[in-house]
Amino acid sequence: MFSRKALCFLCLLSIHFCCMAGYSMEISEQELQNKISAMMPKEMNKWFLKTTLSNPIVDLSQSVNELCVISDVDIVAPGGLANSGDVRLCGTLIYEKNAGAFFLRSPKILDIRIAGISSENLSKMKGLVQIFAEKIFSAHPVYVLKSDSIKSSIAKSFLRTVEVKEKKLILLFELFSS
Repeated sequence: MFSRKALCFLCLLSIHFCCMAGYSMEISEQELQNKISAMMPKEMNKWFLKTTLSNPIVDLSQSVNELCVISDVDIVAPGGLANSGDVRLCGTLIYEKNAGAFFLRSPKILDIRIAGISSENLSKMKGLVQIFAEKIFSAHPVYVLKSDSIKSSIAKSFLRTVEVKEKKLILLFELFSS
């Protein structure tokens, strides 16, 4: 049968699960800023162009549940021709349970400005930067839940909702969904 230690452990685990029924967690805009800043600058060489995204600024002020990033963009063509500007992109945060991490999926460019590029070529540059942003954010999580406690480890499996509220990500973990 069960030993006293095993029964005690099961009781503690049951109490712990009951407490997890409505656990929430907040991730501040500054925490996300720190994580995204740490992954930049990023460079990509494609079509004889070197494209760099740097100096990201995280924006959680949108009323929709999206993460927006404003970043500097530099494009260097052969012969040293360089153009700089900025890009604003927004995407949906997707939680991958196995990794315990949030990724920015399908980032869409809302605005791009690059000095010295015609509107015709800006459209092409937008497509290039779009591909680049998708590669960056699909390969690098914007936030990883910590696994430093049993509660954190269990929470990874029970994330129910993510919403943006008052410049914070609000994560709700539920053991039993209603």
